[in-house]
Amino acid sequence: MGKINRRTFLEEVTATKNLSTIPLAEDAVYQKYVNKSLPKGLNKTTGTLNQYTGPWTETEAIHLLRRTMFGVRYGDLQTITAPGVTMSQAVDMLLNVSTTAPTPPLNNYQAVVADPTIPLGQTWVTAPYDSNTAGQ
Repeated sequence: MGKINRRTFLEEVTATKNLSTIPLAEDAVYQKYVNKSLPKGLNKTTGTLNQYTGPWTETEAIHLLRRTMFGVRYGDLQTITAPGVTMSQAVDMLLNVSTTAPTPPLNNYQAVVADPTIPLGQTWVTAPYDSNTAGQ
């Protein structure tokens, strides 16, 4: 592939009208810049991911939590390194999230703001919006 600057390349690409209807075999810009063969020293990847079979220690557990969560919390570390918890079970705990929806919030603010549309103890999530009580 010869040297080309970004502006020239983009001008050639945008000059072609309606790219989505042109088959790649007939697209002149694609044919000009497509790799005809793999670059030297690069082989096609045909492997798959293998399950980790090394030791399951606190160090690996901390690494797993850092990669799957927003940092490491002591409680999470204790949960996945508890006796009898395998690495596979720890990964399942982190990735299999419950699909049960939490209970909706309830009106427990009646003493602060009187809400005529939502009785005390009832959910306000599905109640119709009342502009008369907005901002109170």
